[in-house]
Formats: sequence, C-alpha cells, structure tokens
Amino acid sequence: MRRYNMNVTESACLDKFKRDCAFQDPSGTRVLIYSLVSNINHACPDCAQATFLVAEAYDITVTLVKDVRAGEEIFIDFGEARSHFDCSLCNTREPIWKRRKRKKDGRDTKRRGDTDGEEPQNP
Repeated sequence: MRRYNMNVTESACLDKFKRDCAFQDPSGTRVLIYSLVSNINHACPDCAQATFLVAEAYDITVTLVKDVRAGEEIFIDFGEARSHFDCSLCNTREPIWKRRKRKKDGRDTKRRGDTDGEEPQNP
C-alpha cells in the first residue's frame, strides 16, 4: 500500500471529518466510518430516539429506544467525546435534567441556546 503524505490543510480536513462523522472502535485504537450511520445526527440523551453500539467485529448496531414515525429523522447521542455538538432538537449541550436541577436550585441564569419549553421568569 502506498502511503500519501497530506499537507496541513488536508490533515486538518481529515481530522475534522473523523471528529464529526466517525465512531471509535471498542479498544479506542481505530476510527470507523459507516456510510449510513454517519448520516444520523446528534441529539442530547433526553431527545435522542436511538442508541448505538460498536462491536468488536467493527459492526455498528443502532437500536431505537423511542417511537419514530415513518419518514422522521433519527437522532442518537454521540456521547461525551462529542460534547462539542449542540443538540439538534433542543439546541443545547446541557441535558434537560441538569437544566431542571439548576432552576430548582435557584441558578436559573439562561445559558446560550438553553430552551426547555418554559417561558423565562421575570426577576
């Protein structure tokens, strides 16, 4: 196999692609790219309708955990390693349970993109 030496721009593009579209194998030594699963977008754990598991044989299994109507987009939680993504559905990086706890504890300061369906309270 002939090895190709990438320039800085090509290397940066490949790194971004791996970070945004690839999954890690169970040993953490390889980056795996799946043509179909790479099209599934991220959602926070509260909004995602599916989970995924990468097996030792490099197979990936996506399992629905919530009802999905025909034609509806499927979302999975990419996990902590991909926490730089905002949730595609609620536009936040913070899980709903954390937002509710923060409000309950009196720390209801609004964060960027923090929407949970409630009207903001007047001070």
